[in-house]
Amino acid sequence: MLRKSTDTAHVNLRIRESLRKKLAQEAEDRHWSLNNEIRWRLEASFERQDLLSLTDCSTRLTALVSQFEQRFDELNKQGDTLRAAEALVKAIERKDADAIKDGVIRVKQIISDAETEAKAALRHTHIRGEKL
Repeated sequence: MLRKSTDTAHVNLRIRESLRKKLAQEAEDRHWSLNNEIRWRLEASFERQDLLSLTDCSTRLTALVSQFEQRFDELNKQGDTLRAAEALVKAIERKDADAIKDGVIRVKQIISDAETEAKAALRHTHIRGEKL
């Protein structure tokens, strides 16, 4: 006959006497039976295991979010570059001198920002001792 998950099962357990004494002392301190102390500790070990699994998932999720944010930032910068280049091309096609000047300034600023970020990333990598 199959047992239900709510049924109580009888288990014989062999442990060192020193461990039994520790468990008995803890049970006495908590004012409950040795059986309850052992059951409580076993259940707590599974709860800790579940908590560690959640912590691991949280750590992995944090890393993935960081990677996503970095990639999104890169795509956003690429979009800025593309929009600036498109605006410059349109200004050239219209032969709009002021718009061409503004477009050139914007493209140069994007290039300067990219170079600054690349240098900072290189310094950061060098400081942390990573190899390229």
